[in-house]
Amino acid sequence: MKTPISKPDDVKIFVLHLIHQINRPMTYVELNEIVEVTEHVKYIDFAEAFYMMIEEGLLDPVGKGLDDDELFFITKKGMTVAEGLKSEFREALLHESTTAAHRFLHFSKERGLTCDCEIERLEADKSYTVHFVIRNRGKEVLRASINTESEEQARQMSKNCYANPDVVLMGMTALMSGDVNYIWGTQDPKKKTPELPQSPTFS
Repeated sequence: MKTPISKPDDVKIFVLHLIHQINRPMTYVELNEIVEVTEHVKYIDFAEAFYMMIEEGLLDPVGKGLDDDELFFITKKGMTVAEGLKSEFREALLHESTTAAHRFLHFSKERGLTCDCEIERLEADKSYTVHFVIRNRGKEVLRASINTESEEQARQMSKNCYANPDVVLMGMTALMSGDVNYIWGTQDPKKKTPELPQSPTFS
């Protein structure tokens, strides 16, 4: 075990910083695993801090994962706390812990559809570009980037891609192929009488 972080407030700041940097919704089990990988926080301290963060509005449930487990993500309040108090820890400690967490997530993903997202802030016009890659059993099946003026929208796009890579892939494939019936609910978006939607098929 490395230098332990055990005070409740310190644990919360540390965990919030990790979630902010990883920038994807995670289940309680995943959060505990990445915190344990850093070797700075014990399970009992994380468990106590986790429920405190929910009660204090620093973490929120944002939906269900592939196994129907609750997904949690940092709130605006949580991001403010993480950024405002990260000076409480050495920059090297935070960097090393974030790297360890990313490495763990990369090698522990289950087979099937996986997603990686990165948000880039463009200094020229202060906008944000979301870069994302979706893979199917390791094979890259979609790579795209989208620009938005809003950081909040960029983070929402990233969260949705991580939580629903299958929906994103289906939507992008339908749009690119021109088969958007299931989106419009009609063969032609200009038609007034809707027909039964036809979802695209995949091999």
